Amino acid sequence: MPLSTESCISPEVRQAVMRYLSERLDDPTISTDEAVKTLRQRLPECALTDREIIDLIAKKAAEAGFNINFDGDGRKT
Repeated sequence: MPLSTESCISPEVRQAVMRYLSERLDDPTISTDEAVKTLRQRLPECALTDREIIDLIAKKAAEAGFNINFDGDGRKT
């Protein structure tokens, strides 16, 4: 996700991503498929595509030291 696109992400989405990651501190690996499903349930009005959510989760998870399992394919565009 380009930095210019990332800066357009709402604070609500950013907080949801960080909350998702903080809830998984005991798990060394983040599943992108699970992350997308969880964020869609928590924020059904989120306008980001699945691919954008995956990119954001992956970036923030990597920054936090998680391993990332890219098991979601970002089909919803």
